[in-house]
Amino acid sequence: MGTFCRLLALAAILFCGLAATSSQAKPITKEELLEFVRIEMKGQPFDAARDAKLHNIQEYIKAFGVDFVLTQNYENELGEIMGASTVVTFAIKDNYGPPPSINELVGTFLLTTLNRGDPLIRDVYESVLEIHPDGTYVWSLPKNVVFAGAWRKALAKEMHPSEAGPTVVLVKAMDAVDHFVKVARVASPTGWIDVGMLDGYITTRHGVRY
Repeated sequence: MGTFCRLLALAAILFCGLAATSSQAKPITKEELLEFVRIEMKGQPFDAARDAKLHNIQEYIKAFGVDFVLTQNYENELGEIMGASTVVTFAIKDNYGPPPSINELVGTFLLTTLNRGDPLIRDVYESVLEIHPDGTYVWSLPKNVVFAGAWRKALAKEMHPSEAGPTVVLVKAMDAVDHFVKVARVASPTGWIDVGMLDGYITTRHGVRY
């Protein structure tokens, strides 16, 4: 998808509230992002419209994802065009790959407090989380401790501004506290989810599909 087509799709997302479809969601390349940033900044990265420009770049990244990992050299390239901005760099870090679907968060997952990607998870997992398509969940821990209830889709204001989602909220889960579940959008390892308390939005567990 060329930059012009992406601009049209982004306009629909920003102004019509449309979500990026799988056909639109081919991740952005380094060159495409640089081009988009140049178009947005118009050679004036520090004018009165800076915040709006950075927001549009952030939404562009969230809508399509990126196909690369941020490096210092690339961050420097962006900085030469737009100046330093965590609004953009955080969006790049948090949106690797195409936008996931809510279906990627439905199923049975093994959870661990070990590092994401640890091969031992299938032998030493801490708990099992079942997220059902009917809007319910069951979270089973050792010693027959079970939390069960309803889940909902997180509101945009509940997620980090740099994240596109979707994110699931387990209502009154462990310790009667709402927990989030989201796809770990990292280059490696793939296929993992992150879980944590919604208040504070800090990941405390990682998981893989059972």
